[in-house]
Amino acid sequence: MLLFAKHAPLYDYTPAFPDYATLVGLYDKSSLMRRAMNHHIPVPETFFVDGPDHLMEISGSLPYPLVVKPNRGRGGRGVLRVDHPDMIEESYASILRQYGPAILQECIPFTERYSAAVLTDKNFRIQRICIIQEIRTYPLRSGPGCYVRTVTNDEIRELTIEIMKALKIWGVTELDFIIDERDGRPKLLEINPRFWGSLQCAVSAGVDFPFLLYEIATDNEVSPSFEYQTGITGRNVVCNDLRHLLMVLRSRFPVAYKMKTMSEFVKFHRDDAYFIFSLDDPVPFLSIFEYYLLKMADRARLNVSEK
Repeated sequence: MLLFAKHAPLYDYTPAFPDYATLVGLYDKSSLMRRAMNHHIPVPETFFVDGPDHLMEISGSLPYPLVVKPNRGRGGRGVLRVDHPDMIEESYASILRQYGPAILQECIPFTERYSAAVLTDKNFRIQRICIIQEIRTYPLRSGPGCYVRTVTNDEIRELTIEIMKALKIWGVTELDFIIDERDGRPKLLEINPRFWGSLQCAVSAGVDFPFLLYEIATDNEVSPSFEYQTGITGRNVVCNDLRHLLMVLRSRFPVAYKMKTMSEFVKFHRDDAYFIFSLDDPVPFLSIFEYYLLKMADRARLNVSEK
């Protein structure tokens, strides 16, 4: 998206998403958190680091545990929990080498995670909102949802409306929230101005975001509606939910928790939709295997060339 947005003025196409500068400001977590704080949007307490020397100055006064997050990252990659001041410099340096600059945030205690899927027209008017609860995630706690369910949550919906009015962006947007156990209030984690992994869950609940975005992008009228079917579930079985199960089984969780996780995993009768797989259209699902086979082949060729 950034590539197409950046070069859009040079070619004869119109992207169905905001301009390059707007996208950069949303993808960059440091920029997003500063903007959210300026608009008094509830977010985790955030600390901005100007470099290793600055980190050394403030490391002793930071609240632990805390989380190191790359300014640009996706899918929970590079998110690292730090429990003690002795670990912060090495942890930050590792993230810096692998992912680039990062922010530090307080580690908020939570058990509930939600995403708000939003469609906004070119005049920044909200046309659709669908709230999705993330029941299971991969990686654990820090990753995207791999088993989700559509729900209603008035507080998150109103907060989403407030945020979208402040941002003034159009197209599809996904906002990630956690419920802070200390006060029971939602806190904004990040914003993604693109389609999200659990998209099919929203479509199955009656909100066809891809088609509606097409209508808006081609200047057709879309009537606003916040109605959708709640209780619709969606799962990313092979790619992430299976990995969630394996991670739980390999970790030091109590046996009872491992058995419960396994029991929940095999309840396929409760699934209303899958993120990718569909018997009516199996090719996208099969393409995953092609992708990984090509990736393995590239890695093998690289290993041979290095020898």
